[in-house]
Amino acid sequence: MDARPPTIAEHALDPSLPADEALRQLARALLADMSRALDTFDTMPAPAAHETRKGIKALRALLRLADPACGQLGDIDTQLRDSAALLAGAREARVLAGTLGDLVPRARGTAAALLARLCRWADEYATIAEAEALGHRRAAQVAEILLRLAAGVDNWPLPDAWPHLIKGAKRTVRRARQRLAKGLASGDAEELHAARRWVVRHRYHLGFLAAAGRLTETRRKRMQDLRDLLGRHHDLHDARQTIARAGLVDGAEFAAIDSLVCSEQRRLEKKIARAADRLFDGDSRRLARALKATFGKKAG
Repeated sequence: MDARPPTIAEHALDPSLPADEALRQLARALLADMSRALDTFDTMPAPAAHETRKGIKALRALLRLADPACGQLGDIDTQLRDSAALLAGAREARVLAGTLGDLVPRARGTAAALLARLCRWADEYATIAEAEALGHRRAAQVAEILLRLAAGVDNWPLPDAWPHLIKGAKRTVRRARQRLAKGLASGDAEELHAARRWVVRHRYHLGFLAAAGRLTETRRKRMQDLRDLLGRHHDLHDARQTIARAGLVDGAEFAAIDSLVCSEQRRLEKKIARAADRLFDGDSRRLARALKATFGKKAG
C-alpha cells in the first residue's frame, strides 16, 4: 500500500464546458479523491479521516454553489453530512490532542504540568477513537455512501447556466460577512463557528471559480488564513468542553486551563477581526466583477 498521506486535490470548474457538465466533472473528481483517501484508513487513520472530511466539505460547498438553498440537492447534502459525522470522532479526538499541544508553550508553572498530563490523555483518547472508527466499520460505511453517490452523479439536478453559479457564490460571501459580524460582536464561539462554515464554503468557491483570474487565488489564500484562525478558535472551545465533561481536573485546575484558553481565544478574535475587515470590503465588489467577466455570459 502507498505509504504517502492521502490528499484531496484542488479542483476547478472548467469554463469551456456547459455549467452542469463542469459541475459533474468536478464532483466525480472529489468523490474519487475521497475514495482513495479512505483506502488508507487502516494504516493512516488520522490523515485519511481528515482528508475525507475535507473532501466532503468541498463537495458540500460545490452543492451550495449549484443550489444555494440546497433544496433540490438536499438529500445528497444530508448523505455527505452524515458521512462526515461517521468519521468525526476519530478526527476530532486527534484535533483535541493537537490543540492542547499548541497551548503548552503558552503555559507556565502548574498549568504547564497539567497540560502535559492532559496531552498524554488526549493522545491515548485519539488512538482509541481511531481504532473504534475502524473496528465499527465507520470508514467502510462512508466508502459505501461515496460509491453510491458517485454512481448517481449523472442524475443530480444541476443548473446548466453559469450565471446561476455566480449567484451562489455571491450569496456565500454575504452570509460569511453577516455571520462573522454577528460572531465578533457577541464573542460567542458557536456563532464564530457558524461563520467559519460560510468562510470555508467561500474559500472552496474561490478555488472552483479559479478561471476568473489571480484575484480569486489571492483571496482564496487570505480566506484560508481566516478559516484557520476561526478553526483554532473553535478547537479551543471544544477542548475546554471536552476537558470539563471528562472530569479529569478539579475546579482550580480547570480554572487555570479556562484562563489560558480564554486568553488565546481573545488573541485570535483580534486577528479574525483584522482579517475580516481586509477581506470583506471593496475586494468583494472586485471579485463580483471578475466572476461576471469570466462566467457571466456563459450558459449551457
